[in-house]
Amino acid sequence: NRYPSLASYAAAKANAVGFQTPDDIAVLNADNPASWAMRRRTHAKVVSTSVRRSAGVRIVHGWIVASERICPVNSLALGGTHNLANALAAVAVAQAWGLRSSQIAAGLRTFSGLAYREQTIAKIAGVTYVNDTAATSPDATIAALRRFGRRVVLIAGGADKRFPQAEVRRLAQVIGQGTRSVVLLAG
Repeated sequence: NRYPSLASYAAAKANAVGFQTPDDIAVLNADNPASWAMRRRTHAKVVSTSVRRSAGVRIVHGWIVASERICPVNSLALGGTHNLANALAAVAVAQAWGLRSSQIAAGLRTFSGLAYREQTIAKIAGVTYVNDTAATSPDATIAALRRFGRRVVLIAGGADKRFPQAEVRRLAQVIGQGTRSVVLLAG
């Protein structure tokens, strides 16, 4: 809610990375072009993450791997490719802070998310009720819907951030393809 657009958010992050020193660490997602481009703006040591290719923290044969194997991907408490990408970044930060691989794995296995973001409220008669009121963009909501699959009742809301109509239409299309119902909260 702090930034008027995704471009202004990315510019703020790039600015912060630009002030890093060689003693700092920049954890950058090599799968995201905007994030990966920031490696050219920093003096920090870059730790790359990727769910698709070789990187400092990556997936190898179903395992999260950094300097060593951390844990199997299927043991993470949170599902979805977007949450896997977040887990890789968390691994990079945890290692930078000196946590042992066993400690990192324990955290990944038990962290079930935050309230209001992909929060399962109930499962009734085969329907999963998900509170995603903290989703910050159409892309965030789409990622959550893909994580949970079909027959989801989506509870969503928030301030109008004036996203491009193409993004809103894409969200509407994804909702129409597999969401059982939508509850919209007005603020």
